[in-house]
Amino acid sequence: FMTIDMLRWSLMLLRNLSLERSRIPVILSHHAWMELIIEQCIISGHETSSSQAEEAAYSALWCLLHQSQKAVSVLKKHPLLDKILAITTKEGCTKAHLAVQILCSAE
Repeated sequence: FMTIDMLRWSLMLLRNLSLERSRIPVILSHHAWMELIIEQCIISGHETSSSQAEEAAYSALWCLLHQSQKAVSVLKKHPLLDKILAITTKEGCTKAHLAVQILCSAE
């Protein structure tokens, strides 16, 4: 069980690791890390979610996808991609959230 702070810091660490291109394949190969990021993006609309955790999850996902065609192709094959794309944009939606939607919906 993770507290909101532990979750947020874990996601921020994954985001920072994703900034170094050589680490992206390592993150992509760890199924649990990818699931953590993706699941936090999906539960972002629920009452129990933290806006800080949501922001950290989308930021981590955007850093993975940015300038990494391999990461984009991995995410496009992910079974939960439709749920990420189906999340309606709400007022105050982060730029990272919108960027993930654009990157993943592009053909």
